Amino acid sequence: MAHYSWLLLTLFLLASCGGGSGGSDQAASAVTADLTPPVITLVGDSQVTLKEGEPYEELGATVQDSIDGSVAVTIEGEVGEELGVYTVTYSAADSRGNRASETRTITIEEAYPGLRLYWREEFGNSEIDSTVWRYDIGRGDNGWGNNELQYYQKDNSKIVDGLLVIEAKKENVQGSQYTSARIKTEGSFSFRYGRLDVRAKLPAGQGLWPAIWLLGANFTEIGWPFSGEIDVIEMVGGNGREDTIYGTAHWNEGGVEQPYRPVSYGGSYRLNGDETFADNFHTYSIEWNEDQIAWFVDDLRFHVMAVDSSENLAAFREKFFIILNLAVGGNWPGAPDSATNFPQRFEVDYLRLFQDPTNESPELTLVGPSRVTLVTGSDFEEPGYLASDREDGDLGSEVTIEGLEALDPDTVGDYVLVYSVIDSGGLEASAERTVSVVDQASAQLELFSDGQINIDVWDQGINAFDEELVINGQAYASCSNDEGAACPNISWRVVDDVERGPVLEIEHSNREKVTGLYIQSSQGLDLSSYSNGSLVFDVHYRSGTPSISLKVGCGYPCESGVITRELSGAGWETVSIPVTAFVDRGLDLSKVDAGLVIWATERNGDVFRLDKIRWSL
Repeated sequence: MAHYSWLLLTLFLLASCGGGSGGSDQAASAVTADLTPPVITLVGDSQVTLKEGEPYEELGATVQDSIDGSVAVTIEGEVGEELGVYTVTYSAADSRGNRASETRTITIEEAYPGLRLYWREEFGNSEIDSTVWRYDIGRGDNGWGNNELQYYQKDNSKIVDGLLVIEAKKENVQGSQYTSARIKTEGSFSFRYGRLDVRAKLPAGQGLWPAIWLLGANFTEIGWPFSGEIDVIEMVGGNGREDTIYGTAHWNEGGVEQPYRPVSYGGSYRLNGDETFADNFHTYSIEWNEDQIAWFVDDLRFHVMAVDSSENLAAFREKFFIILNLAVGGNWPGAPDSATNFPQRFEVDYLRLFQDPTNESPELTLVGPSRVTLVTGSDFEEPGYLASDREDGDLGSEVTIEGLEALDPDTVGDYVLVYSVIDSGGLEASAERTVSVVDQASAQLELFSDGQINIDVWDQGINAFDEELVINGQAYASCSNDEGAACPNISWRVVDDVERGPVLEIEHSNREKVTGLYIQSSQGLDLSSYSNGSLVFDVHYRSGTPSISLKVGCGYPCESGVITRELSGAGWETVSIPVTAFVDRGLDLSKVDAGLVIWATERNGDVFRLDKIRWSL
C-alpha cells in the first residue's frame, strides 16, 4: 500500500514538471502575451512650436494594454518660459511590469526677431491685480474732456474665466446715467519702445467707445498733450462703424516748451465683409522704437508714423503707461440710442510687451512713498526698494544709497536719498526719496477745530456741491460759506455740542440727492510730507444710517476715489484713514485743494457732527 502511494506522488510530480505538450504551449502563449508593453498615444502633436509668450497646454496621452485595457500614464518634465527646447516624457507600465514611454518636444522661439518678452498680463487670477492696475474714478472734467456720459467706478471691472471684463451699464450713479470702468498702470508700470500686443473683443452699440491707449508717464507733471498719447486702437460704436478701428498719436506741436497746440496723426483699419470687431477676438499691436510707431491688427500693419529726434516729437522718446477703458457717449461716438443694449462688455484676454533686451536700463522702484516725513527724534526706517534687469535678474543686493549718513533725525530739514543700480552692461537706473524731518508743531495740519476753520490754509472755507443747484446752466454747482443757504439738499452750521463745545454739524435732505461738503484752499497745497500720515477726524452720527463717504481733491477732475466707512452711531468716534489709501485711488499729494470732501453715504435726512479734522503724521 505504501509503494502504491509513492508511485502516485511520482506521477503527479512528473506531470507538474511539464509532462504533455499541450500544457507547455498554453503556458508559453500566456507568457508571450504578458511581455507586450502598453501602447502610448500622444494627444496632439509630438513636436510643438510656440512663440514666446504663448502658453503651453498639456494635452496628455492615452495608454492601452492588450490585457489590462486602459492604463494610467505618468507625465514628467516642465515647459519653461525661456527660449529653448523642452521635453515632456509620458510613461506607463502594465500589471506584469511591462513598461513603455513616449516623448513630446516643445520648442519656444522668438515671437518677433530681436525682441524678448519683457512684461505680460494674462489675467489669470480671480481678481484684478491692484499692484499693477489703478482706477480712474468719477465723471472727469467735462466728461473726461470729451463730454462723455459715464461715471467710472471700480465695480464695473472684473476677471471672468481668465478675461478682464470692463462692463458699461445703464444706471444712475453720482448724476450720470451710465457707469463703466477705466483702469491704468500709472505709477506701477511704464515702458519705452517695444511691441505691445493686446488680444481683445470689443463691445457693440451706438455710443460705445472702447480704447486701448498709452499716456506719457509724466502726464501728472506736464499734462496733455505735452505728455504725448498713443492710441493703440479706438472704436466708436454704431451701425456701420463697428467694423473699423483707429490708431492715433497725439502730441503738442513744437514740444513741451511751446504753447498749447494739440496735433495728431492717425490711420484706420476696416474688416472685410459683414464682420465687426465685436464678433471675435483680435490682436491689436503697436511696434514703437526711436524711428517710428507702427500699428497692427492681427499682425497686419495698417498705419505708421515716423519719429525723429526733434523737440516736436520728444514726447515719444519717454516712457508711457497703459490705459484700458470703455466710455459711453462723447463728442466722437455721440450718445447711446434706444437700440443700444446694456450691459456691454469690453473683454481683454492678455497684454504682452516685447522689447529689445539690449536697449533698456534696469528697473529701480522705491517701495513706499518718494517723500517721507519724520517727527524730530524718530528713527528712520528705510521702506525698501526693488531692482531688476531683464538679463541680470534681481539686482536688489547691488543698490547703493547715497545720503543716509547725512540724515539727522534730530535736525529739522529735507534730506535727499539717491538710490542707484548698474547692470552688467553698464546701464544705470536711479531714484530719489526725500526725508523731511519736522518738529512737533508741523506734525499736524488742522482743517477744523474748536469751531473754526484753519482759514490761513483753507482760505476758501466750507463749501458744498448739490446736484440741484444750477448756476449758469451748470448743475452740481457749489454754495460757499453760507451754511448751505443756496443749496437745496445740504446745510451746515457750527453748533454747541454738550461734550465737545463748538463743532460742525452737517444735515442732508431726505431726497437722496448727490451732495457733499468740502473744505477748500484756493491754491493746490503740496502735502507730500504727509504721505506716511493719515487724515483724521472725530464724528458723531446723530440720525440716519451711520455711514460716511469721503475723498480728497487735487484740482478737479484730479481726486482720490471714494472711501466709505461704517460707523457705530454710538456717540463720538475717531476715523483715521491712511493717506496712502487716497494716493492709491488717484490722489496727487502735490496739489491738494480740498482737504476733505464728505457726505452721508445714504443722503436721506442724515445728520452728523465733525470735530478735530486734521492731517496728521
